[in-house]
Amino acid sequence: SARVSGTPLKAKGLYRNGQKIQVSDTTDFKKAMVNMGFSYDRSDEFVDLSLARVRSLLKAMVHSVRVDGSAALDMCQVACGRSECYVEQGIHAWDVCAGAIIVAEAGGVVLNQDGKPFDLMAENVLVANNSAIAEAWLFRIGTSDCLFWCGNKKKK
Repeated sequence: SARVSGTPLKAKGLYRNGQKIQVSDTTDFKKAMVNMGFSYDRSDEFVDLSLARVRSLLKAMVHSVRVDGSAALDMCQVACGRSECYVEQGIHAWDVCAGAIIVAEAGGVVLNQDGKPFDLMAENVLVANNSAIAEAWLFRIGTSDCLFWCGNKKKK
């Protein structure tokens, strides 16, 4: 297997094997590859809302929906231009802290799913290649169930 090394340099961009990495320039939500993650929460409410989100994405006619199973991998997919958006709820700081830096250095946008600035402790993330894709997510998909996703869910 090939050895790959990456180096994010604060405010200097992101490099992989010496080559600069950057997010894709896609701005059309219908051409977007969207990665989603699913938390370990298997309550009926959480599963129903997760499936409703997938349905909303398919109805919005995004190019494709992908689930890789790793927040770090999904965030790097956006940073490298292989995907335009990644969202997950019920996520923890250790799952997204490095990825948030990588995406930002590659020119992407990292927010919480209510559109507010990224809060590492909010347990939800919206990563996009640019503000147009982030805004499309927020307008078409992300706000209807935000009370549940955006940290206001009752803890058991």
